[in-house]
Amino acid sequence: MQKISTVNAATFPFEQAPTLFGRLVRSASGEEHSRAFLDWLQLRLELQLADLEEFLGSLPEEQRIDMEAWLATGSYSDLVPDDARDPERLLFLSDLEVILAVRRIP
Repeated sequence: MQKISTVNAATFPFEQAPTLFGRLVRSASGEEHSRAFLDWLQLRLELQLADLEEFLGSLPEEQRIDMEAWLATGSYSDLVPDDARDPERLLFLSDLEVILAVRRIP
């Protein structure tokens, strides 16, 4: 599974990510990634939005812009663990679609 295909992951300070979304992005695969994925799914939408905003706000401006562009491409589907069940995969993708749509509302 390639995590951030269009963004150089080495430029992001993910090892210090205090957010669930940051943990999800920084963990390449395995148990840590699956745990971050399941933890993210347990959050209500408004908390997922707040977590994503906190993560993006913790990045330097250029990296935030790159990450927002990466999210806009729909590449966040790469964050779904290979062993995720279909309902989990669909919930994750639909939650992120809603959150990203809400972020675009002025």
